Amino acid sequence: MPMPYRMTFRRQSIRALRRMPAMQSQRILAVLDNLADEPDRRDVDVVPLTGQPGFRLRVGSIRVIFERDDAERHIEILRIAPRGDAYRP
Repeated sequence: MPMPYRMTFRRQSIRALRRMPAMQSQRILAVLDNLADEPDRRDVDVVPLTGQPGFRLRVGSIRVIFERDDAERHIEILRIAPRGDAYRP
């Protein structure tokens, strides 16, 4: 089994997780763990962003915007927000 991807979080995404109810943030972190283990798995709802680099991960009504570097095996979590706010600059 290949090594999992290294994951880093931007400050605003950590802040968003801390402001959420504990059950919701735990669910998001569990899905992110699955993503780090195998980013191309089919049970994780990941779609490439259109018009900008990066990917979108859907966890219920929350969207996780991230960038992935396959050569370095690194995922950077850029933003965690409700659907309406996730895509705003």
